[in-house]
Amino acid sequence: CVFVFDEFVAFISSLDNKLKDQVNKSLRQIILKGRQAGCFIILATQRPDAKYLEGGVRDMLGLRVALGNCSEDGYKMAFGSDGKGLKNNGPKGSGYIWVDGLTEYTEYYESPFMDVKFEDEFEKLYNSNSEKIIEGSTVNLLKE
Repeated sequence: CVFVFDEFVAFISSLDNKLKDQVNKSLRQIILKGRQAGCFIILATQRPDAKYLEGGVRDMLGLRVALGNCSEDGYKMAFGSDGKGLKNNGPKGSGYIWVDGLTEYTEYYESPFMDVKFEDEFEKLYNSNSEKIIEGSTVNLLKE
């Protein structure tokens, strides 16, 4: 399973300190234990600032991608000391990527352009998979 947490900083900045600590604790557990259980998390944010995303949690993320022309601080937040001196003057969708255990250092990356309306694709998926069989039980997926 894959959890996608878009606009993480916008969410976490709206919480009081107690709830923020609970969210960060849960994230840490998903990241640490989830891989073994086949659960992964994608955190998307404009700025991976330690004020909102604990350094310890951020350091455990095994794949880091920074698209666009980030500030020097933005690259340092995403890639640590490996982000020092990075600059991106490439086309839209380009940036840098680091994969734990696969890349020795942060590498330049160009993401493929996708001319897709995701809302239409999700609608097609919903319509074709309105029922799923899970452990012998039929579960109806509800459309929000």
